[in-house]
Amino acid sequence: MEKDIKNEKTVDEYDLINSLSIGTYCRKIKHKFNTEELAVLVYRNKRMSIDEKISKYKDLIKSYPDMEVIKRINCKRYNSVRELIKDEIKRLQNLKTNFLKQEDNVVYFFNPYYESTRKWDNYILTKNNIVTTYKEIDDIVVSDIKEYEDIIAYKVFKKYLNCNRPVITAEFQVINNKRILNNIYDSKNNFLDIDNIYIKIPTPFKKGDILATWDYIPYRKRTRS
Repeated sequence: MEKDIKNEKTVDEYDLINSLSIGTYCRKIKHKFNTEELAVLVYRNKRMSIDEKISKYKDLIKSYPDMEVIKRINCKRYNSVRELIKDEIKRLQNLKTNFLKQEDNVVYFFNPYYESTRKWDNYILTKNNIVTTYKEIDDIVVSDIKEYEDIIAYKVFKKYLNCNRPVITAEFQVINNKRILNNIYDSKNNFLDIDNIYIKIPTPFKKGDILATWDYIPYRKRTRS
């Protein structure tokens, strides 16, 4: 399935930031993030695979100070940020297992994102691109990536038929020809606690700077935020 990017060393705190410019600036001024902020940066990271995120989450639990998570809109209070992190690890592991599991009465289909248009394709679903196993949809994705050479991200959906189980959506990035599963969620859990924690990050930008946010453009393509 996914091919993880293996690092020679553990990802440092500033590399968790999606923006190269902001990460470099925070490193320069030696900005310090607390454990809660680091957990949010891991969650939002677009380059790390799910397995790498879980590894970093476990590192936060083991090596970083514990702290309270205050109540926010759509985020409950936690006595310990480690509880929040453990919940996120469990969510990722369970969803990934269910996503890959071969089951009856399910279909898989996918939605590519093209570098040339910077848009999600309005994919027309036909019997040729709806399949019943993950392996089949993965083969179709691999074939399309080779054929078009323009897909830099894609989503794979697992839909259950004849039941009310939520649709599972897996988000992938294509970086240096490696396909990386970096996020997964279902249609039932629309409001994750960790997704509703907003953090303040210092930036090098000044009034008048022109910025662009391209959420699905791989890190290697980015020269600004």
